[in-house]
Amino acid sequence: MDELDPEIKEKTLEIAKKLVVEKGYSRENAIKQGIMKAEEWFYE
Repeated sequence: MDELDPEIKEKTLEIAKKLVVEKGYSRENAIKQGIMKAEEWFYE
């Protein structure tokens, strides 16, 4: 995650936290999913 744009990184962590807490995702899967969703959000 170090190579991510700071805005994408921040959004990734926000999304990943919600996925872990609300949907029971593992940390690894939540981060992967968070990166994908944050990049979509950033580039739209």
